[in-house]
Amino acid sequence: MTENQSLTDVDGILVRLVTQAYELGASVLEVEYSHGKEEVCAIFESMGIGIASLPSSGEDAVALRNVLSHRRKTLTLTIAGLKRVKLMVKPYDSFGETAYRITIHESA
Repeated sequence: MTENQSLTDVDGILVRLVTQAYELGASVLEVEYSHGKEEVCAIFESMGIGIASLPSSGEDAVALRNVLSHRRKTLTLTIAGLKRVKLMVKPYDSFGETAYRITIHESA
């Protein structure tokens, strides 16, 4: 996180991606590094669809990696201004790079 970024700014990219995935009906997001980009895939049932490709050195990708690397347990977010969801963030190794699997659960 840079000096000028607040925690809300950092979480903003995660909220946008989770909202987009949730609206597609996805229950999982995966974030993996590939060829200089952070590739974000929304997964529902046995199918996945790419929803973002962020240049790894870009502000959004750096913010996303920072928030995911510091959130190793359950995180609750409000998406679309109304819906609360719980996220389980789990890092894993993908060809020598850290990738993240984010499970989305509706919160009561």
